[in-house]
Amino acid sequence: MTAEHVNIFFYGLFMDMGLLQQRGPAPHNPQVAHLDGYDIDIRDRATLIRNAAARVYGIVTGLTQEEIGTLYADPSMRDDRPEAVVVTLADDRQVPAWCDNLPQVTGAHRNTGYAVRLVEVAKTLAFPGAYLERLQKLAQ
Repeated sequence: MTAEHVNIFFYGLFMDMGLLQQRGPAPHNPQVAHLDGYDIDIRDRATLIRNAAARVYGIVTGLTQEEIGTLYADPSMRDDRPEAVVVTLADDRQVPAWCDNLPQVTGAHRNTGYAVRLVEVAKTLAFPGAYLERLQKLAQ
């Protein structure tokens, strides 16, 4: 019997499948996707902010419940909150996914090192130019 995979939408550094695998999970069928109605901000890490006019790009991939539990058991991720979302794949199909989001912390210091690394990951995934520009502004 094989474990069932759950779609997870990553919009931060876990879009780097190599980094994700270093944490233990074996991503199943990763695909570029976008999430409408949210914008990205970076403080200690990436977080999503509701914004009806915005779009965030990321990777949707399947993980088992066990892999998800292991990944989010890390103390640095204890404040993340799961949220059910619907993401759009490159072929315009919409699929449900879970998205763990770090609650927004106003006034917190921006982690520019994280932002710079995120820009590099986004470039390798060939995200649209306007989105790359948005990330680059966060890295300044």
